[in-house]
Amino acid sequence: MVSGLVAWAAPDAIDVQTDVARILTARSAQAKATDTAALQQALRRLDAQRSAVDKIMESANRSLSAHATLPSLPG
Repeated sequence: MVSGLVAWAAPDAIDVQTDVARILTARSAQAKATDTAALQQALRRLDAQRSAVDKIMESANRSLSAHATLPSLPG
């Protein structure tokens, strides 16, 4: 399950990392602004995935009556 979760989120996580690198190496204000907009979009996609996973984990936690604190996903 964990490897499936990583494979599912990896493309968007790679986009985030690439956008951060582009912002850090941008040579102009326009390039930095464009890369920042791309980063925000990639973060929204990753946050949506995180939210979907959180809902699944919360549902499983409730159905098992585990009352455990769920792991915090980075981000």
